[in-house]
Amino acid sequence: MRQKATKPFQFKEFTVVQQQSAMKVNTDSILLGSWADVSEANYVLDIGTGTGLLALMVAQRNTQAIIDAIDIDLPAVEEATLNFSNSKFSDRLNCFHQPLQSFATNSEKKYDLVITNPPYFEEGLVSPDTQRGNARHTNSLSFLDLIQGATQFLNTDGKLAMVIPIEARERIISIAQKHSLHLNRELQVQPTPTKPFNRSFLQFSFKKSDVTFQKLSIYNTNSSYSECFKTYTKLFYLNI
Repeated sequence: MRQKATKPFQFKEFTVVQQQSAMKVNTDSILLGSWADVSEANYVLDIGTGTGLLALMVAQRNTQAIIDAIDIDLPAVEEATLNFSNSKFSDRLNCFHQPLQSFATNSEKKYDLVITNPPYFEEGLVSPDTQRGNARHTNSLSFLDLIQGATQFLNTDGKLAMVIPIEARERIISIAQKHSLHLNRELQVQPTPTKPFNRSFLQFSFKKSDVTFQKLSIYNTNSSYSECFKTYTKLFYLNI
């Protein structure tokens, strides 16, 4: 069964309609779009765009960036295209209904930034809803395919930014190293100061450097947003 229709999510500079995409607006993507280094990214590829949220965030933060977004799910592509056309960044946003594997075969473009909140559940039952299963599980895009595709699309100074469960961190870093990608930045995230860290935000490039490392709690113990979280996301949330 499909998820019930969800109300549009209003950000400071754009609105995200999210009725058709399997993956709705979520904290992982909002934090990734706020944290990723987009400063010198003239050409950006958003893999598994869903509603188009990450592409819209990059377009807001970098007024020069031209963003290509791809997704395997046609309803998601239709919805992202709608969200792009309704935004003031529409002339810099393009959406394609293609899996990464075929996009990599048919395109020779190079990008300054590849950004993705990829499918990452590798174990357990896959959702009986094929649309949601593809969005959440690596049955449609393995970590290896993701890294190989990103490596092909990145220019020599390009960056790959992604969010994954923290338990997959070592595996992703190992795969990246085998494809000449080096970890440059990392943000480990926990829901509150009393809960375990459960997400790792990683940024890779072909250049070796010291790793800039940071930890963040989304909420304080009183359930208010932490100051660090607010600092990252204040450009987007209406009430921050």
